[in-house]
Amino acid sequence: MTRYGWDLSHYDWDRHTVNLADARRAGISLCTHKATEGVTYLDPRLDDWAAQAMTAGFPAAGTYHVLWPNQIAEQVDHWVGAVNAAVPWWRTHPCWIWQIDCEIFQNMPRSPSRAEIQAFGDQIVARTGCRPSQVVAYAPQWLYGDTLKGLSFRLWSSAYVGSGGYKNVYPGDDGKGWKPYSGQTPIIWQYSSTTTIGSQPTCDANAVRVDSDAALQALFTEGEDVALTTDEINSIAEAVWTTGVKNPDSGLVQSAAVRLVGAQAQNDLDKAVAAVLAQAKANGTGISGLATGLAGAVADLQTALATVQAAIDALQPGTGGGGPLTVQLTGTATPS
Repeated sequence: MTRYGWDLSHYDWDRHTVNLADARRAGISLCTHKATEGVTYLDPRLDDWAAQAMTAGFPAAGTYHVLWPNQIAEQVDHWVGAVNAAVPWWRTHPCWIWQIDCEIFQNMPRSPSRAEIQAFGDQIVARTGCRPSQVVAYAPQWLYGDTLKGLSFRLWSSAYVGSGGYKNVYPGDDGKGWKPYSGQTPIIWQYSSTTTIGSQPTCDANAVRVDSDAALQALFTEGEDVALTTDEINSIAEAVWTTGVKNPDSGLVQSAAVRLVGAQAQNDLDKAVAAVLAQAKANGTGISGLATGLAGAVADLQTALATVQAAIDALQPGTGGGGPLTVQLTGTATPS
């Protein structure tokens, strides 16, 4: 149940002739290429890759950006601008992905932080209109360990196993690159940088655990269910309880706490009204023929109505109550 990928940069073109159609015929389903780095660098072979990838027929394709610490917005502008210019057909591709390369390279002061990766991915989603599931962070366990807990974007792991034909080298869907870290199981595993793909040697090879090209596309364009952590569930519950949601009846934004108290008061009111109606019906039979029983019936009704008034007073503002309400019993009864 595996589909395979190849990620390239200008180094691949320097090592050998790149033929993407050959790679597709050899079984590659996912192909990405370096586009940019930092705020100024543009890969010199991005245009060449785009010209071939447009017709190669990869079910999933994309570019990657080498993320540097700081200047997040400027890097987003640089990447999106470069892709729009070199790969204008990306918006019509059936499964386009944005790969954030979060490694640490020479001259970098440090690797990008979890907050920087999150902010960068969030801005890519906002700028391009893509789904969050189309953004993947190439942030290997050997560099980040469990420091990326809470990152909302899925992980692309890196753990090499050997050299040779890319399918023969892959150790299987239970290999070490699928080991969870930072609270996630990686969505993609880069398992070698020295495989042969078609006629092309020294290639990065990647695996995705799906059983068809259609499933591969769905994995990115439809996303996957990710279980919420206990902390995330508690945070959502606290927000609903204290901050609240809109009351469809009143139009007011109310906390769950206020709405719960109001609902209880409304329930008490409904019970009291039902009791009054039941008592009035029972007393009505006696009143119709006996004037002497009227005083006792009125007293019973007044007691019940006092219960109704208490329930009304208990209603919280904005929960459906109409404010203070005074109920009086008036009129006369003529015996039959």
